[in-house]
Amino acid sequence: MEYFAEQDFDKNSFLKEKIIKAEYEACTFKNCDFSRKHLSGFIFSDCRFIDCNLSLVSFKSAALKEVEFIDCKISGVDFSLVNPFLLEVKFIGSIVENCIFQDLNLKKTNFLNCSMKGADFSNTKLQESKFLDCDLLDATFDNSDLQKADFRTSKNFRINPSKNQLSGAKFSRHNIDGLLLDFKINIE
Repeated sequence: MEYFAEQDFDKNSFLKEKIIKAEYEACTFKNCDFSRKHLSGFIFSDCRFIDCNLSLVSFKSAALKEVEFIDCKISGVDFSLVNPFLLEVKFIGSIVENCIFQDLNLKKTNFLNCSMKGADFSNTKLQESKFLDCDLLDATFDNSDLQKADFRTSKNFRINPSKNQLSGAKFSRHNIDGLLLDFKINIE
């Protein structure tokens, strides 16, 4: 497998040649369109994706170690298929909609200022994760470990406390109704 370190790739990097299955370490991908690409088996370590389109990307068996997605469009991606070993990701200012995170260990993951509509976090370990300024409309939390997770500035979530672990999780008075929707309680 080829190896690339500390390289910058932009939207022109893959016009004539396709992205090579390789290990990418400390690389930056800026304004790249990876939509519908198969990145199966790729290794990304300490990489940054900035303003990239990763919609419908296949990350099957790919390694994502300390990877940041900044201002990216990531729609319909099944992250549950990535290699779980040393998985560490961060999402900042990105559209991360209709993505699947089922059964992953995402402890201490940061989701900052993201649209997470329709995301599926079923059976996901999200202890101490931060969902700050995120829109979680239609996101699924079922049998998720949300202990000490921070939702104080997020909105539109629906989390059933009887189906998820919430010990020490943080919410604000302004968004607490998302914890009560399944109990059919009227809040005025």
